[in-house]
Amino acid sequence: MDEYEEILASKRAIRVLGIVAEYGEISITELARKAGIDHVVADRIVKQLTGFGLLCEEYHGRSRLIKPNFRSYNILFIKNQGVETQLVMII
Repeated sequence: MDEYEEILASKRAIRVLGIVAEYGEISITELARKAGIDHVVADRIVKQLTGFGLLCEEYHGRSRLIKPNFRSYNILFIKNQGVETQLVMII
């Protein structure tokens, strides 16, 4: 299993993607709280997903907002599906 498959097989990563898709943009602190995971774990997952082009980050002063990368060729986010967000791989 390559790194891409490994992160997408993670229930936490799928939960993070679902929350970001539901809210559109969210702080890392709020994301960790809603996902029920430690801030450090949320940060690691976000960095991996950002590296794959699935999420993007915007900085506003000291605040960092996490957003879905709707320009990604890897995943199509279906909005307003909450944590049950369907992820469709585009090959």
